[in-house]
Amino acid sequence: MLVGTPLLGACSPADPGSPEIRARAAAAGTAADRMLEQLSDGDPLAAAFRDGCRRGQHNWKVKDDFDWDCGFHRYQAVEANGTLREVIEAQHQRLLAAGCQPDQTDNEQRRGLPVMLDHYEKYASSPHKLPSVRYLCAHQVAVGVKISDPSDPSLSTGPVLDAWSQGALARDRVLSEKVPDEATRARLTGSKAKVLVLKTASVKYYRA
Repeated sequence: MLVGTPLLGACSPADPGSPEIRARAAAAGTAADRMLEQLSDGDPLAAAFRDGCRRGQHNWKVKDDFDWDCGFHRYQAVEANGTLREVIEAQHQRLLAAGCQPDQTDNEQRRGLPVMLDHYEKYASSPHKLPSVRYLCAHQVAVGVKISDPSDPSLSTGPVLDAWSQGALARDRVLSEKVPDEATRARLTGSKAKVLVLKTASVKYYRA
């Protein structure tokens, strides 16, 4: 089990940088990497990662039930061949084959990626305007999938680590990270592919 409670014998939560928590982070990173390898459908056009924590708030307005909430997040962007429907259906089937299931806590997204076709036909004018979808996989890995395209403004101007996952991830205490440089961003926005698939494999490894 990767997510842990405070270490036994500790009077207060262990520091995320301590050796014990770093070992948990390494295991989380391995699990995230293996899942993306299992879901691989070609060499990534771009890759990044963040190992970091969110600090709980304890004040008159906000009272979180944790001091630290830490996770490892691995990102990949790949070019996809085929129509939008073909890409979405192929990604959905690949996730199911890997043992992943759509997150059932979100009523709108309980069908997984296929619901994106409904969104596209009703609301979206470009693939990148579709919302992301979350799947829950083995070994406590959560996989976020965002269908996008080279015209997505967040690929060139936004914080890619957050944009890919549709939300800020563990920025209060960043233990290590690798973010896309300008050359990588240029590959994304200069791609000739009509559809890009952005995947995030996340594993929570410490909450206390």
